[in-house]
Amino acid sequence: SSYELLRNYRNTKEIRDASSIFCKSGTPARSLTSGPKPIMVECDDYDDEKEYIASIARNNKDACIGVIVNNKNINNYYRELSEELDGEVTVQATKAMTDKKIMDYNEPGLQIVSFGTMKGLEFDIVIIPRCECIYDTGDDTINANRMYVALSRAKQRLFIVHFSDYCS
Repeated sequence: SSYELLRNYRNTKEIRDASSIFCKSGTPARSLTSGPKPIMVECDDYDDEKEYIASIARNNKDACIGVIVNNKNINNYYRELSEELDGEVTVQATKAMTDKKIMDYNEPGLQIVSFGTMKGLEFDIVIIPRCECIYDTGDDTINANRMYVALSRAKQRLFIVHFSDYCS
């Protein structure tokens, strides 16, 4: 038998509303709290994006911040953000299907994870860089589910970053 969840204890109403756009399996449970609306920001290039993500981390040093990227981009984001933050904020990264480093997902700082490792996790803040590039499976249902799960990992704040140019 199945049970319908009636209350959402993870996200704010605003994050739930944004993520529900991509939910293909019914309506997500009602949220119990309200908070800031998700923010979508356009960056000019990778440097602009890196500085934006670093500013969120600097302004939220006590928060656990999930940065959700494609598996192939994890190393680049880890390297670039570690350099930019230079020890001001902890930066951790892990890829799907690896056991090289066990991350403490409750530790404040940036937790860079892939779409393959995000399910079941939750973060105070979620940042989705280059959102226009996450649709790479060729299956619209899988892509929508991936976006729903990514957005719904956020408990309090959600930042979605896109570039004005096409995905390259």
